[in-house]
Amino acid sequence: MLQEYVELGSSPCEEDCVQVSKTADYMPAMRAELKRWKELLEQTFPIPENIEASFRIKFSPHDFGSYGEVWLYYDPDDEQSVEFMLNVEKNAPKRWDSHPGTLRAHFAGVHGVTLSDDAIEKKYPQDEWDLRKLWASGGVPVEKQDRLIAEIDAKAQPGARVGPWVIGE
Repeated sequence: MLQEYVELGSSPCEEDCVQVSKTADYMPAMRAELKRWKELLEQTFPIPENIEASFRIKFSPHDFGSYGEVWLYYDPDDEQSVEFMLNVEKNAPKRWDSHPGTLRAHFAGVHGVTLSDDAIEKKYPQDEWDLRKLWASGGVPVEKQDRLIAEIDAKAQPGARVGPWVIGE
């Protein structure tokens, strides 16, 4: 029976998050961020069938409005459930792009090195790097990014339109 929970925050711990505000309509952005964070946690830590646990979005009151967090509910009486919770708590992604399927993780796994944004950026032309960072922030896996770039390269001729872009010389 799920009786305990651990609060996992509203975004990876090394990232900025949507702030509660008395004046701004922050709730749509906060809900979107929470959904993205919950999905990232569910992708990174799929819950095995034999473990009783669940990721849930919970809201709490604050002086300036409600704020949300993702909570991991688990069964404190089940050793596997507790081990799962401890693993999630210890290894939760610290950045949006540090989970499997992102550029930084790709370089770490394939090349065995940890690269800064500057180092990765040197591998790609600036416009491609900007696009890859945008895709990575949305959770697009590196393999899909590579396929999309290859498709663009194969079809793109100077002056051709690819989505909203016009291919230059």
